[in-house]
Amino acid sequence: PASMEVVCCSIKDRPRFRYRGMMLDCARHFHSVEQVKRLINQLAHYKFNTFHWHLTDDEGWRIEIKSLPQLTD
Repeated sequence: PASMEVVCCSIKDRPRFRYRGMMLDCARHFHSVEQVKRLINQLAHYKFNTFHWHLTDDEGWRIEIKSLPQLTD
């Protein structure tokens, strides 16, 4: 139909649980930048509010930071 009538209503769009989180383990399993971006977009779509990004373990630090070269020595 070209037009439609909707009865007035109230919508409460909120998650059932206060804490909705996920951990991504990039320390043990490699994920491309595109995979991480896609995952973050999916988390936003499903209203996750916590993202734990596990970047390193005690085995090594894999992120090069120019101002802290000793991290990757």
